[in-house]
Amino acid sequence: MAGRIILDGTDHGGDPKPAPAPTNPKPPTLPQAPAGAPGGPLGWDGNMGTLGLPGTSSNTTSGQNGQNGLDGGSAYSLTINVGLLDVDTGNPDWVSARGGNGGPGGDASTPGGDGQMGGNGGAGFGLNRGGDGGDGGPGGRGAHGGDGGRGGDGGTITLLSIGSTPVLVRNPAALAGGRGGIPGVGGAGGVGGAGGTGGAGFSGPSPNGAAGRSAPRNNGLYGYPGAQGRFIP
Repeated sequence: MAGRIILDGTDHGGDPKPAPAPTNPKPPTLPQAPAGAPGGPLGWDGNMGTLGLPGTSSNTTSGQNGQNGLDGGSAYSLTINVGLLDVDTGNPDWVSARGGNGGPGGDASTPGGDGQMGGNGGAGFGLNRGGDGGDGGPGGRGAHGGDGGRGGDGGTITLLSIGSTPVLVRNPAALAGGRGGIPGVGGAGGVGGAGGTGGAGFSGPSPNGAAGRSAPRNNGLYGYPGAQGRFIP
């Protein structure tokens, strides 16, 4: 019975997820940003409140982030004389030189800190307007989920022939690159800080500051797929 040539790379697609990263408390939120100064004889309008600072991002501490998945192994390459092989080269599966799939990334759960609240606007002097409230700071990023491992590259099969050439199937799927690994789940993002209150003025209060943007969950990235192998010629 004719055999097969197996040159596949190491596959990590079926590996279990790495152990999750430790969960740490949510970083503290800064107190409200400073208010704008009120208007006076030398500056009639109230001053705008100070902009809020971003929340603390938890992905800057590496120990809180998920582990990356293992890269799939690249397939071996080979130069062969097809006339001397004891394989059925008319079968599409006579050779397999597929790259291994990447492994999954690990989870992380430490959340990002909330953004600082914007400062309040200063009151206007006399008939003048108050200062606008300061915008709230954006939420900080949560700990980063581990990225999926990269897929291994498919192999290169160089074909030589001496004498009569048998039926030879070149099946591209037999030299496929491996799939990238699935990512780990990351920590929740922090909530954007509230905007500060607009300062009082002769015609009423000025506009409040806008709320800061909340950060999305910081999931890992899918691993890159491996390169497709090829037959030569």
